[in-house]
Amino acid sequence: LVGLPHAGGAASFFAPWRGLLPAGWRLFAAKYPGREDRIEQRRVSTLGEIVEGVLGEFTGAPEAPGAGGRGVVLFGHSMGAVVAFELALRLAGTGRPPVLLGVSGKSPADEVGFFDPADGAGAVGSGLAERVLRLDPLFAEVEKVPELRDHSLDVIGQDLDLLRAHRMSPGVLAGVPILAVGGTEDPSCGAGDLDAWRARTTGPLARLDLPGGHFYIREHVPEVVAAIVAAVAEG
Repeated sequence: LVGLPHAGGAASFFAPWRGLLPAGWRLFAAKYPGREDRIEQRRVSTLGEIVEGVLGEFTGAPEAPGAGGRGVVLFGHSMGAVVAFELALRLAGTGRPPVLLGVSGKSPADEVGFFDPADGAGAVGSGLAERVLRLDPLFAEVEKVPELRDHSLDVIGQDLDLLRAHRMSPGVLAGVPILAVGGTEDPSCGAGDLDAWRARTTGPLARLDLPGGHFYIREHVPEVVAAIVAAVAEG
């Protein structure tokens, strides 16, 4: 199971998933440049660079995702859903499609929607902060530390620029099931947005609606993990 974080997010977002997977499953989480222990690395200039960087981790090492013929599940939240889909297409092109694509809190449309076009790199003003806080109440803790607040908003703004400039690949996954998950009170992604993923695969689409906003997932990790495992078992 490979987790792809949201805009401004990091691999630690998936730390609570440890210990919830059945025996035989392994958990990986993508580390995007410019955050956590990669904070000194150059940030990418396109979303495609993130996809290519993660794709590179699927080759070579015996412990890489998918090594030894293991099936791969991709799960991306928000911006990570776009990364996950693009990665799924690339893996399918190598003859190793994922056994399941999980998308969360994001439509497949080429739009950022909830955010203003001015919310980009260097946008550390109140407008971006207010919108981030509306999506993620935990950002209130970050705002208490000015340096951390500004750094976080800068990373989020740059990620929004990547997402805004990206155009989803037109490909359709052949037979890959999609699990689309969202919060019932998410102002940035509704049920119709999740249903739109149906056009991105010839396989089945299952939808899971859970209570909460954009970051519903923090309170519902066991339910999401259980839905992923069940979807793989059914497939």
